[in-house]
Amino acid sequence: MSHQAHDHRFWSCLKDENLLRRASECNQCDECKLDEADFLGRSRMGGMHVHLRILFVDGSVWLARLLLNAPPLKWLESVVIPAPKVHDYGLRNGPGNDVGAAFMLIDELPGRAFSQLGGSKTQREKHPFERIGSLTLNPRGKPTIGPIVGDRTGTLAYLGLFNNRKVYYTSRAQEYLSLISSGQLFSRYRVNAYVIFKRLERLAINGLNPFDPELNNGPFFLKHMDDKGDHIFVDEEFNITGIIDWSFACIVPAYEAIGPSLVTAKMGDIYNDVKAVSEDDELLAEEVHTKGGSDLARFAFDQAECDVSSLLTRYFGALQ
Repeated sequence: MSHQAHDHRFWSCLKDENLLRRASECNQCDECKLDEADFLGRSRMGGMHVHLRILFVDGSVWLARLLLNAPPLKWLESVVIPAPKVHDYGLRNGPGNDVGAAFMLIDELPGRAFSQLGGSKTQREKHPFERIGSLTLNPRGKPTIGPIVGDRTGTLAYLGLFNNRKVYYTSRAQEYLSLISSGQLFSRYRVNAYVIFKRLERLAINGLNPFDPELNNGPFFLKHMDDKGDHIFVDEEFNITGIIDWSFACIVPAYEAIGPSLVTAKMGDIYNDVKAVSEDDELLAEEVHTKGGSDLARFAFDQAECDVSSLLTRYFGALQ
């Protein structure tokens, strides 16, 4: 199906009048409308989601996010991490969803993109999990742990749950190898891609954990899987106002969740196999140490483990 045909099918199924009705009911406001200046949400359209701006007569503004991944945001409501509040949601074929598409209604956050993660990392560190997986919602609408729903590209099938690091990383690499072998991924440079992920598989099997073998079986922590920096919003004084785009967030080992980030990495060094860390890596690590103060803060960056930090940045970036 072409992109144009897919877009037409999506918009023809969407019942915006029902979406607005649900928004009015949730906000206890009699009237709301879609932003006429950007009716199709093109200015807020990312690679995987559409965002429609909903304006209320009382001046408040929400976003309708289509399609959705609500469970991480529901869980974050109980954690001191600024994130959009979920007011309503519906699964694509869920009972009671009369909108015509998977959706969720969330607060619109003020601010602009920023790249500091220290406070978020230390807050997530306070909320450990016992297994590796993704957050989902139980029949009562409460967050619980389920299989990993996919990767950052939405390519991988459900994986897990996992009780230890070795099986998790090995399974993830092997899933990529299977897709490459069948021509579903990297078809233009299949051999190179296969060799790379075979190397990642070997690292996983041999026990990639240069920090602490005792953490192989947990605890595990929630990680934002697309942490390039444009998911963090700040105000004019650079106070973080919110963190968005939690699709495909996963519960992973501590040294991945709290460790080196693509936000501060020098991507040129990563692509050129330069084992180095940036000044921003060191600044982020300092912030994590200052705000966290726990033993896990050492995963952010350790000058004595420069080569290890560089390796982990490339390793986790490849598997995302």
